[in-house]
Amino acid sequence: MSQKHNIRTDYEKLAPGYDARYPLPAKQEARGRALIALAREVNAIRVLEVGCGTGHWLLGLVTTRAQTFGLDLSQGMLQKASAHGEDLLLTRGSAIDLPFAPDTFDVIYCVDALHHFGDAQRYLQEAFRLLRSGGVLAVIGNDPHSGEVSWYGYDFFPGVLETDLARFTAYLQLMGWMRQIGYSEIRADVLENLGEYRCGREIYKDPFLKKNSCSQYALMSDEKFQEGLEKIEKTINQAEATGEEIVFQSCWPVKMLRGKKP
Repeated sequence: MSQKHNIRTDYEKLAPGYDARYPLPAKQEARGRALIALAREVNAIRVLEVGCGTGHWLLGLVTTRAQTFGLDLSQGMLQKASAHGEDLLLTRGSAIDLPFAPDTFDVIYCVDALHHFGDAQRYLQEAFRLLRSGGVLAVIGNDPHSGEVSWYGYDFFPGVLETDLARFTAYLQLMGWMRQIGYSEIRADVLENLGEYRCGREIYKDPFLKKNSCSQYALMSDEKFQEGLEKIEKTINQAEATGEEIVFQSCWPVKMLRGKKP
């Protein structure tokens, strides 16, 4: 049975400051390098990013010879993407009803976006329809169901972990659906481990500790977000009073799940 959710993030609000999360060009990041290598591996002529946002990862693929197509539901994100001035072929549309002809693309991918699509299984089916024979689907992101993710946001902000578990589909489930749909050579590879430690009040320098910095916080009410901030402040005060050091940890194993259309 397909896993569906109706938890929506307003990316029109996130669009203005969204690129702050990308201090480096895509081709200098592990995810960007992996996508460039994949496009070259299959000699891609046409590549589609679903949930392209501001076009950060597409810009990395401009270095290949492939035509770069991007689709997103947010007009604000697409406007940011078009402002880059590169030859990106952008379309507004839904990930579960992709407005392209069958057998069109050599690579279809999404990065940290699958949990926004609403129906992950339907997306996998749509991507299979649009891939050419020998084309590859890649899903890049993390899996909070795996137990490998460690993030202070889950510890201090009420309901965030539960919301993510409802939004994200476990990679084992995705792989099962891909086999049923007809993908071959299915595998999941770790691309990088994103992580950092911030001690005490250094946590307030974290660019992701803002209400609209990521979808997890954007989905919260202002009251719940403030409750999390107050919990962090209380924990820091307690540590300072006893001369202890509080460490806030973030660890995100980033994986690429991929499968080929025979």
